[in-house]
Amino acid sequence: MYDSEFTYYQPEEIEPVLKMTVDRARDKINYRKKQYYNIPCSFDIETTSTYINGQKVAFMWAWVLNINGTSIIGRTWEQFEQCLEVIHKKLYTNPERIFVIYVHNLAFEYAFIGRRFEWEKVFSIDTRKPIYARDGRGIEFRCSYLLSGYSLAKVAENLQTFKIRKLVGDLDYSLIRHSGSVMKPKETRYLINDGRIVVAYIAEEIERNGNIAKIPLTKTGYVRLACRRNCFSTSHREKHGNVYRARIKALTLTLDEYDLLKQAFAGGFVHCNPFYTDKILYNVKSYDFTSSYP
Repeated sequence: MYDSEFTYYQPEEIEPVLKMTVDRARDKINYRKKQYYNIPCSFDIETTSTYINGQKVAFMWAWVLNINGTSIIGRTWEQFEQCLEVIHKKLYTNPERIFVIYVHNLAFEYAFIGRRFEWEKVFSIDTRKPIYARDGRGIEFRCSYLLSGYSLAKVAENLQTFKIRKLVGDLDYSLIRHSGSVMKPKETRYLINDGRIVVAYIAEEIERNGNIAKIPLTKTGYVRLACRRNCFSTSHREKHGNVYRARIKALTLTLDEYDLLKQAFAGGFVHCNPFYTDKILYNVKSYDFTSSYP
């Protein structure tokens, strides 16, 4: 399924691809009153940035959707939207039956797809940094970068079961491309390979966690799970009683302690110099090169 050949399908072949890669009867699992398709899937785009009338713009010129090890390459957003609609209809996805697609650095792709779909729920850690985004059809995009904490090249290096390496130097980002640009074989391989890395990584995470629904949203989720397992599990309470809860209670601040700490705090103030409030300053320079704050 994860062979080394860089074969791929066209967007209009999405239906036979689903028949090859998804078993509707066996590839669903139940988790917290929802069903999830328990298969690895990834999405990646290649973009071009340039200037038009003095304004910087960026647009997608190729995308790859990898479903359970099989790649589909498309060139337009309309093709991608049609693929998702087929997935929705053929797999009967809905808000209670979810098909998960991982994107390595979802924040980047979301800048392009954010206004193309009707989102049921978007959860972000910061402005324009979604962890996941689920549309009304039950198709959910998740960020594999926030899950791994690694670049795609590093993710490939850390794969345990699959042996895939990130291809480098096969794309000249100085070229301006569009949906009609001819893709060279090495560019096609580059695009397919990136999708394969994410799918291999998620396949290993499914094996590690038991199913796709149990994969944490971010890498810190593994720390929280470990804490819950060690601090709140039945076996821990039987062995250590309420030692953990007693220690946490001892660390809880009283109101007086909280007031003292608030008064002692002297960092993190972010505001302008009151002498220059509501004034426009010219020829301002910065000497803090770490953050470039004037």
